[in-house]
Amino acid sequence: MNVAVPSANSSLSTFTVNGTVVTHGSVVNLASGTKRVKVAAIAGDSSSSVSVTGKVVVEGVNTLTVVVTALNGDSTTYIVTLNVGN
Repeated sequence: MNVAVPSANSSLSTFTVNGTVVTHGSVVNLASGTKRVKVAAIAGDSSSSVSVTGKVVVEGVNTLTVVVTALNGDSTTYIVTLNVGN
């Protein structure tokens, strides 16, 4: 009997903010008056889930957080700093 082992892949294959490729720890400077960012966060394994918080921003320093959770429960957190008007 073969038992499939749940995937442990909690990586991102694509991670962009407003079309710019970013990685964990990146800093993105945005124009004053920006209220929302467009995030593309695609898991490296289609069975993993992706959660994004922080797409709505205010003037100053904001934090965008992406959590990728693998099928086996392992997770990786990616954090990007969004500076609006700085």
